[in-house]
Amino acid sequence: MTPKTAQEIFDQVLTHLRKQGVAATVADPSNEGTICAYRTPEGLSCAAGCLFPDSAYDPKMEGSGVAYLSYGEPKDQATELLLTALEAGGVDKHLGLVAQLQSAHDNLLNSKAGTRWDIQKWEDGMRRIAESQELHYTPKVETS
Repeated sequence: MTPKTAQEIFDQVLTHLRKQGVAATVADPSNEGTICAYRTPEGLSCAAGCLFPDSAYDPKMEGSGVAYLSYGEPKDQATELLLTALEAGGVDKHLGLVAQLQSAHDNLLNSKAGTRWDIQKWEDGMRRIAESQELHYTPKVETS
């Protein structure tokens, strides 16, 4: 796959998550809450998960964050699978940006509501990422 630019990656994630409207989460077996996932059984995908093709997805990568990759070489099977998936999506040259986008997805959830977002807080986070990376951010246009 042709490598994507940082702007292309940012735009793809912004468009995908605006359209999806909810975070990609699954039940957390260790408690009664939810955790973010690259893919869900309902067909949702997170900020990083939307950047690679379904054919590159492996459930064994769940639980491994992109931030681990941005610090160096994969250390285990999960991070190796994740790196392979991101390479298939053409985004492996921008792991720092992908890690920031994943963090915005994962950390701006309303923990009491599970998959319910604080949309404005997420949009603000995306705007800040764009500014820090010198990317163009287009505010969401509200339609009536």
